[in-house]
Amino acid sequence: MDDENELQKAKYVLIFGLAFLISGFLALNEVRYMVFANAADAKVMRVYQTEEVGRRGRRIPKLGVEYQFNDKAGAPVTAKNQVNVETVIPEGGSIRVEYLAGVKDSSRIIGAGNAAWPIGGFVVSLLGLTFSS
Repeated sequence: MDDENELQKAKYVLIFGLAFLISGFLALNEVRYMVFANAADAKVMRVYQTEEVGRRGRRIPKLGVEYQFNDKAGAPVTAKNQVNVETVIPEGGSIRVEYLAGVKDSSRIIGAGNAAWPIGGFVVSLLGLTFSS
């Protein structure tokens, strides 16, 4: 009976430990943006339909956005991002982006993604790891 209990505990520790490591990596990336990111206004150059290949080859329709902004040093930067199809982005309009200075291809559209889930997942996995051991 105790062996089964210990085995069950070990499974929970393994599962929550793996979730802790993955969510910790993703949360660290989000914290990097929260602390070090610069915001800029970008001009939308092109909006187009595209697809993202998900798990098991499933195709997910996305909206591709190509935009241009000036970094802190005033140098023009052109970048592309994908957002949900429901997102309304006017071609030729303006959007807010955030980027990490000196890091190539680090810009992303502000508000186009959900940055809260990696941090929430990290906290939940930490709690699970704490209470399962």
